[in-house]
Amino acid sequence: MQPMDRRDHWNRVYQTKSPDSVSWYQPRPDVSLELIAASGIAFAQTPAPAPARTQAPPLAATSSQPSAAARVESWTKKQWDAARKEWAKDKSKWADCRKQSKAQKLSGRKSWSFLYQCMTS
Repeated sequence: MQPMDRRDHWNRVYQTKSPDSVSWYQPRPDVSLELIAASGIAFAQTPAPAPARTQAPPLAATSSQPSAAARVESWTKKQWDAARKEWAKDKSKWADCRKQSKAQKLSGRKSWSFLYQCMTS
């Protein structure tokens, strides 16, 4: 597909299909929500509500285990402190990996694979 063909293709997809009829639709993006909760990012204000869902299954029906967000709600101060310590290490490691990637002048997919290997080593 040529670049213009891609643009036309995706414009056509977004104009002709409803959000819940595309292959990447998730009634509830649990993994994304769990990653946001685990990141420790605090919102300055409540984020905008998600768009209305069509026939979203109840949360209990999607998994037999509570989500990471639900598990985090019951953490003790000691557990929070331990998690913050781990997140600080990850943040420091991420900064170092990004610095190495920039020093090697990596971009695009090359930087992605380098960053993955750096973070998991």
